[in-house]
Amino acid sequence: QKAEEARRAAEAAEAAQKAAEAVERADEADLTRWRSMPLNALQWEINTLRPDRYAALAAGQAAEPTYRETLEATDAAHAGAVKARGEALEATETVRSLKQKAERYREYQGLLGRVRFWLQDKGILEIPEWKRLQTEISKAQKLADKRQNDLATAEALHTEAKSALKTLDSAIAGAVDVAQAPEWRRYEVARSVLNERIEEDRRRAAEAEAERRAEEIRRRVDAEIEREKREGIEQQRRAEISKIPTIVRGLASITQTEQGTFRVRYPDLPSEELKRQQDLLRRYPDEAKSAVKAEFSERQVQAKREKDRGFDMMD
Repeated sequence: QKAEEARRAAEAAEAAQKAAEAVERADEADLTRWRSMPLNALQWEINTLRPDRYAALAAGQAAEPTYRETLEATDAAHAGAVKARGEALEATETVRSLKQKAERYREYQGLLGRVRFWLQDKGILEIPEWKRLQTEISKAQKLADKRQNDLATAEALHTEAKSALKTLDSAIAGAVDVAQAPEWRRYEVARSVLNERIEEDRRRAAEAEAERRAEEIRRRVDAEIEREKREGIEQQRRAEISKIPTIVRGLASITQTEQGTFRVRYPDLPSEELKRQQDLLRRYPDEAKSAVKAEFSERQVQAKREKDRGFDMMD
């Protein structure tokens, strides 16, 4: 017998181990599939994986044979309590109305009536109408007390029925939660995978945005450097061009050929300075030509002035 029990225990443990391994393999397969799915498809699948607890509770309540009876008993007890509460309120209101009627009857009796009531209080005289009102008040008060007792009994029955229904509801809900525990675990794992992927996408998007901003800053800096370089080159070019008129004014002679071109002769300068001036004029031919042409015109005008001054002196 002990050997048989040990064998059964070993078989049960082996079966439990195989079931756990199967669940683990299924979970790994689900994780692999969920991590490779598009986010919208994963969200749709998660929505389908969420267990319907309300439907399961309704099914569990329908499957419990005593649940319907307990629910009907609770409803009946509630209806009885409501009815008893209304009847007790009605009886109490009747007692209050009769007491107000009696008070009004006593107030409207006048001086003679107050004397009669004084004699009645002394036991000398009896007022039939007052006695009838007191009898009705006593009967109504007894009925009100009885209905208050009925109300207390109905509420006690209702409380007991609600307690029984609550106990039954708790038992059914516990069974449903135990039965749906694997489904909820799978649903929560899927939701965690979705959240991880969303966070990963957000991180990648943030990194891409940071890289884009850094690249934009780099392009802006490079553009600024290129602009500064161009401005420096332009300033250097302007500075060199501004030296051309001075170089042209220092030329030894400027003559114009029949073809309309100009021949220039440089003054006697050191070879380095002469080479620098020649390079500068060759580098900016248009500006040099304009300066030479302007200087040639200026020299012609100056020569004409000198000639006219000589003629004037001769005259």
